[in-house]
Amino acid sequence: MRTSFLLAPITALFVITSFALAQQPSYSAEFLGPGSGVTRMNASGVIIGSDTTTFGGMRGWVAKSGSAPAALPLPAGRLTSWANDVNDLGVIVGSVSSSSFSPEFGGVACAWYPKLGGGYDIVEFGILPGDNRSDALGVNDVGDVVGYSADSMFREPVLFTGPSGLQNLSATGVFDPQKINDQRVLIDVTGKRLDLDTMVVENLGHPAGSFSAVNCYDINELGQVAASAISTTSTNCNRYVARYSDGIGWEVFGACGQNNGASEVNDLGDMLTFVTLTHYARFEGEGTFALDSLITSPAGQWSVLTWTGGTAMNDARELAVGAQNLVTGQVGVVLLTRDAPVGTQICSGDGSVAACPCGNPSVAGEGCKNSSGHGAKLAANGSASVAADNLVLRVTQAAAGKPALFFQGANSVAVPFQDGILCAGGSIKRLQAVTLDATGASQSTASIVTQGGVVPGVTRVYQAWFRDPQGPCGTSSNLSSAVQITWQ
Repeated sequence: MRTSFLLAPITALFVITSFALAQQPSYSAEFLGPGSGVTRMNASGVIIGSDTTTFGGMRGWVAKSGSAPAALPLPAGRLTSWANDVNDLGVIVGSVSSSSFSPEFGGVACAWYPKLGGGYDIVEFGILPGDNRSDALGVNDVGDVVGYSADSMFREPVLFTGPSGLQNLSATGVFDPQKINDQRVLIDVTGKRLDLDTMVVENLGHPAGSFSAVNCYDINELGQVAASAISTTSTNCNRYVARYSDGIGWEVFGACGQNNGASEVNDLGDMLTFVTLTHYARFEGEGTFALDSLITSPAGQWSVLTWTGGTAMNDARELAVGAQNLVTGQVGVVLLTRDAPVGTQICSGDGSVAACPCGNPSVAGEGCKNSSGHGAKLAANGSASVAADNLVLRVTQAAAGKPALFFQGANSVAVPFQDGILCAGGSIKRLQAVTLDATGASQSTASIVTQGGVVPGVTRVYQAWFRDPQGPCGTSSNLSSAVQITWQ
């Protein structure tokens, strides 16, 4: 029997106690301007990167909210540059070169120090004797700059800001320093931490089991390290997202892939990761999310570029990405700012409020399991202000490409219905019919205030109902988790 989206009256409804659940975060997008190759973002939202086309060749650039990417200035005689790191004081480090191609050819490590009146003082650090190029990869708030100096065959680890200038760190056994924290502890690409105060090196090893090595890329103020763990079990699927924490050791997350790994870890333990050609953010305590799925405004337009775009994150969980707008055709650097969640998530398909209809439970925060292998999640963003009228409902992890309906109930219930649990009961109002995208996601564009007829002081429950012909219970539809909102 086919199910109509009229939501026929159900008599056996009973009020339930609401259980607060973690809500999927969402982000609003600000297009900053043309550019690509995002590399880092500091606590103040200063974003840096390196681009090969926007500025007529390889150039390091800097941007922030309200300010488009602008090429970093070059010292006299230099033609190209790139930018690798920025500290919270706005000091940027990277390399400059007289080559017309890029600093890969004869580049010299340098730093851009902000001047009070605007602009930068540029310092070139030079190279070690016998070498022909150098690159600064990391800078901390204390002023340490680390990287390497190299000839045509070998790289040597360097502290560019040593007491007497360039300090060769080869004797410590580290190789290719990647980043350095404010405790003056650097991480090298092979998984060694070096404390510059004590000059003690710690080898972090690699995850237990089939893993043989790690490639490390970032270290936070807690000493946590973001890495790619390399497995010996496969040549085509041998890399995993990994993180090292003191007292815990190595943790491995997710599945394998040829290019999987974590590029960045902030002081909350959040990581930016790359899994099977897709950029993800792993927010500690919240979950792992494809970056595309987090962007709610402008609705359904921005797509994060896979290879050339780059990603960055700070401790405020702001994100900077290279992305393209599928509607306007804009391509460039986009700042993503986290929306404040609205309402309380209730009524998940984990068995806490009612059993899923055919033994298809999911986890907290999701509806009962559907044909995607997950439960659908509903989130609300914007505000609960009637006057502002800017609330947006967003469903994710539903059945790809199928029709869905956002609806509103006067009170919370918990009734098995089709393949899911009906959570919004009482007087039900249809809000908007939508079509789910290829990831099983969609969001509302209609006025929830107008369609729902809400006024300040009332509490309403929101849910999404969607077609699911291949669903586990055979009823051809399912429901998301729910959000309860008290309007202001």
